[in-house]
Amino acid sequence: MPKLSRLCFTQALIEFALSVGFLGPRVWPNVAYLGQLVLHTAAGGVATVILFVMNSIIFSGVQFAIASMRLADDTAPPHARHLAQNVLRAVPVRVAVQSRQKSAK
Repeated sequence: MPKLSRLCFTQALIEFALSVGFLGPRVWPNVAYLGQLVLHTAAGGVATVILFVMNSIIFSGVQFAIASMRLADDTAPPHARHLAQNVLRAVPVRVAVQSRQKSAK
């Protein structure tokens, strides 16, 4: 399996676990009547699926962004890794200004 596909699959499993871990403690003890709204209504199954899918989308986006930013290019030379730090350095520049004399009327 290619490295990027394996990364995407493992991050999807992690976000699934995060979503269950996030929703379970909020639905089961009835935090802010969320459990009552989801478990004791006629459309409770649809509400549960919508909550789970929406949380999964959020967690998967964040999880995949973190995982992809942690990928490092070990083949890059050391000076290329710190290029942005060297480019954006503030350097004072001396500017010559000619003074204007006010004319007397």
